[in-house]
Amino acid sequence: MEKKRIKIQIQGETFTIKGSVDPAHLKRIAEHVDKKLQQVKDQQPNLNPQKALMLACLNLADEVFKLKEEISEMESLFDEKDPT
Repeated sequence: MEKKRIKIQIQGETFTIKGSVDPAHLKRIAEHVDKKLQQVKDQQPNLNPQKALMLACLNLADEVFKLKEEISEMESLFDEKDPT
């Protein structure tokens, strides 16, 4: 797959990403990151930008870990019910 240049925006900043990822997928990711960062800024408006970004990253990492745990639990339930 050929690499494309894709422009995304997060908090008004434009970033150009070069890769073979579906542009629509990358834009959805950027929108999600933007939303998480805005939530942190809304909850704690006096945070400096670096700390707000770090908290948003921690929130996103928390989502990933929780989803991985859910997947693992579902796989365990599936394995328990699979008689093979």
